[in-house]
Amino acid sequence: MAADPLALVRGQIGQRIAEIHERGPRLSQLDLHSRMDAIRQMAAEHGLVALEWLARNGAQRALLPGHRMAMRSCLE
Repeated sequence: MAADPLALVRGQIGQRIAEIHERGPRLSQLDLHSRMDAIRQMAAEHGLVALEWLARNGAQRALLPGHRMAMRSCLE
């Protein structure tokens, strides 16, 4: 059986999401936005369309009032 070619990308994205979960309450709106945008970019580069859309949505929500609650629900 061939190894999953996206396993490395999934692992990297998982690490970035875990980092946002861990540091989320201490991050500024712009930091949250840039981290979600980096996830979006990585997803776009590897053809993960659904994840790209979710990350784009999360990056936009990071800039709105109530961004901490919006980010938690987006990441769940």
